[in-house]
Amino acid sequence: MPLATNEFERITELQSLAALPELTFAGLPAAMTLEAFRTAHCDLLGAGVPYWAVAWPGGQALARFLLDNPDRVVGRQVIDIGCGAGLVAAAAMRAGAAGATALDHDPNAVLAAAQTARLNDVEVAAQLATIEGLAEELEAARDTIVCAGDLWYEPETGRRATTALTGLAAQGTEVYCGDPGRPGRPRTGVKELARYTISVAPEFATGRSVRACVFALLP
Repeated sequence: MPLATNEFERITELQSLAALPELTFAGLPAAMTLEAFRTAHCDLLGAGVPYWAVAWPGGQALARFLLDNPDRVVGRQVIDIGCGAGLVAAAAMRAGAAGATALDHDPNAVLAAAQTARLNDVEVAAQLATIEGLAEELEAARDTIVCAGDLWYEPETGRRATTALTGLAAQGTEVYCGDPGRPGRPRTGVKELARYTISVAPEFATGRSVRACVFALLP
């Protein structure tokens, strides 16, 4: 069962991020690991990993890139696939996008993305969808940019993401990705756009930072 809004608000904590001072999101309390958060609220969260409760470095870098380069999105539609907390979609709207859609297969991520939009006074359509379902969303949209942050965190999801996203790029869709250098992310057919130093969650290395890359997939 997905969280109710009041449950979500009770177990999360409002956070601001060094890389994204313009934005706020609700995630796991500071200094708590993802597993500790899941265990503390297993009656609500179940066995699934609540990835939406962390601002992952690739997504932070991608959101920072959109805020720094509003000309990429002004007046256009943006789809944030595997949205997690929805920071990329919120950043797109702050940068002047005509509309943003946040997609994730986890209903709690959809709720988190909707909450992030509310906290930042922007409108984002948060919906359930799989990576493969992205093509259906694109059929109804024109002049659309697809954004994907941190989808290469495990091999199978990364493989599916690469297949779907490179296919979209081959058809002429602009695809922007963010990742801190995971082994499975695309290394060929890409154009690096920016690198950012991002403070990381305890899952990476407490109190440290990583360099996250923003790159476009070439047609």
